Amino acid sequence: EKVRSWKSGQGNSYVQRLAYDDTGTLAAGGCSDFVVRIWDAGRGFATHNLKGHGALVTSVLFGPAPRSDPNKLLLFSGAE
Repeated sequence: EKVRSWKSGQGNSYVQRLAYDDTGTLAAGGCSDFVVRIWDAGRGFATHNLKGHGALVTSVLFGPAPRSDPNKLLLFSGAE
């Protein structure tokens, strides 16, 4: 059963891993085209495309806000 679909704007790429931030407003997906995409979870569209991995992105994780600036988010990602 299809629960929800979001637009990535990028052909036939699929999401390998998905993580939500603590507020549930952002989702990060590690994609098959070696890109990490950030989505606005409520509206269902990609807000950022983070390029630089040289392989399939297999892990994404939102980390805690840095003490020096609690308004920032940290996102960690890894590839094969």
